[in-house]
Amino acid sequence: MRLQQFKLNKLAGNSLANREIKELKGGGSWGCSCSCAYVKLGPNGHSVDGCNYYMKKLLIIGFIIFAHCFPGVSQSIGGGRYFDPTKSTQIDLANYRFTYSLKYMPDSSKRQQVDEQRLILLIGDKISKSYNAEYEKSKSDISAPAGSAVGMNMQGLGGTEVFKDKANNKMNVKVMGMTGKFEYTEDYPVQNWEIGTEKKIIQGYSCQKATTRYLGRNYTAWFTHQIPIPNGPWKFGGLPGLILQVSDTREHYVFECIGIQELTKKEPIVVYNFKYEKTTRQKLNKMFKNEHINPVAMIESMGGIVVAVKGGTRSSSFPYNPIELE
Repeated sequence: MRLQQFKLNKLAGNSLANREIKELKGGGSWGCSCSCAYVKLGPNGHSVDGCNYYMKKLLIIGFIIFAHCFPGVSQSIGGGRYFDPTKSTQIDLANYRFTYSLKYMPDSSKRQQVDEQRLILLIGDKISKSYNAEYEKSKSDISAPAGSAVGMNMQGLGGTEVFKDKANNKMNVKVMGMTGKFEYTEDYPVQNWEIGTEKKIIQGYSCQKATTRYLGRNYTAWFTHQIPIPNGPWKFGGLPGLILQVSDTREHYVFECIGIQELTKKEPIVVYNFKYEKTTRQKLNKMFKNEHINPVAMIESMGGIVVAVKGGTRSSSFPYNPIELE
């Protein structure tokens, strides 16, 4: 079923429709050894998958990377994989592009520490895709000098791509993590929303309140009937209008729309040609939890050599505050 075309009506002249926020303040550090994925450029300037070439070295010095982060660490782990974002397959064309700010709390015991990412939601006739905007930055940085590496912040939802296929009632999630690239497919997500009567204005659009419990967290969302797309950032959707803002009640994860575009030139929705290991959501979340709770054991299980250094201990762990608690 094709999406019905519509015009984006705005209530206020200062609406951010058809305008995007180009940069977010407080974005993740590029080239960080403990939380980034890299694109390795070969001697001729061509990007290459460095996973196999560098894996042995990474395993041997693995603990050095972690030991550098252990003392007073306040962020989650989530990357360290080489990848080539220039190779992809088009699966649809986007008619609309929505930009969201995601503010999240890596450590629930440190409420003063809030990190921020930018997420993109592309809406096509058949497929929608929610992903980290740094994938696009990684592609643009392919022009970096030969022999250099460019990176992408993998914390929070940094390495997560969510593809929703409403017609076939399926959702495919691809995740780039510390130990590899993974994907799983589930039925289209169902959130049992309770729609309230409270309203407010977001980005010049009249929004209505809705609440639900999803994957262990209680959420409040604000959606607008003026953009009749039953979708939203990440896995959210199912309301009679686009979700412009959604957050859990403890405000550990706060999504807010900061840019709205009706595309005059359709934008490709692509799947990157990576080799993904098929898994399930439950298995993947369990693995990520183990990586945070006992990263040393994870390194040793991969054949890495663990060396004690000043300021680090074998019992060190990373804060773990995932968006999915169930």
